Amino acid sequence: EDATAKAVDEAADAEGSESINKKIYLAGRLFNNRAELAAHVKKIQDSVATDEDGTKGELSNEDNLFIFHLLLHHPKAVEKMVKPISHFRYGIYDKFKNKCFISVGADGSQEGVSAAKSINVIYPQDGAGKSESSTGLVAEPKDKPQKEKKRAREEEKPHEPRAFEPQVMIPGCVMDINGLPSNTQYWRLKELLAGFGKVRFLQFLKQDAPAEPAKKKAKTQKAEAEEGAEEEEQEGDEEEEEEEERPMSARARFADPE
Repeated sequence: EDATAKAVDEAADAEGSESINKKIYLAGRLFNNRAELAAHVKKIQDSVATDEDGTKGELSNEDNLFIFHLLLHHPKAVEKMVKPISHFRYGIYDKFKNKCFISVGADGSQEGVSAAKSINVIYPQDGAGKSESSTGLVAEPKDKPQKEKKRAREEEKPHEPRAFEPQVMIPGCVMDINGLPSNTQYWRLKELLAGFGKVRFLQFLKQDAPAEPAKKKAKTQKAEAEEGAEEEEQEGDEEEEEEEERPMSARARFADPE
C-alpha cells in the first residue's frame, strides 16, 4: 500500500475555505497554497519508476533538491539529518512495508521521510501541524513579526537633549549673591547685573567673623600674656589677610515692573 501517496492525496483533498494561502519557494519553485504543493509532490511520486525495474525508485537531481528542501520543514528534520545524506528515493521502506520517500545516507543507511508531515507544517489545515512539536530547520513565518517589532525598538532614536534655557530675572525681586571674590568692584558688579534688569540698588553684605580655631581657644590667658606684643601684632596681620581673601556677598534690588 502506498501510504505516503494516500496521505498526500488527502492533503490535496483537504483544500477548503479554511486553507491557508501564502507564497513559499521550495528549490526555486513558487507555491501559493497547500493544493499546489501537494499536487507537485504527487507528480514526483507518479513519475518515479517502480523498484522492480532496477532503478530502486531513485529521483532526478531536480527532484532530489526539492525533497531535500521540503524535508527542512519536517517537524523532526533535526533527528533525521544526523548523518550525511547521499540522495533520496521513492519506494517501499522495509521498516513500515509501504511506499514513501526515503533518505539514503552516504553509508547506505535509510530513513523514511513523510512528505505529508512537511506539508502540514508549511500549510496547517484544520489544526493539522499546529499540535506538532516542530523542531524543523526552517523558522516558522509567525516568528517574523516578532523580530521586526524587536528591531523597531532597537532602532528607536534617543531623546534629544533638552535645550538650555537661561533663567529670566523677574523685575522687582531681591537677589543675594554669595561667593564673590574679595576684590570685586561695585560698579563692575552693577554693570553685569544690569543685563538682567534695572538695578535699583546694590550693596555688599558684611561678613561675619570666622569662628576662632580650636587651638586658639585652648590657649590659657597666661600663655597669651607671655607671647608678647610682637606676636599679637603678627596675628593681627594674619587675620587681616584672611579677611581680605574671604569671599564676599552682595544683595541687589531690581526695579519693579512698569
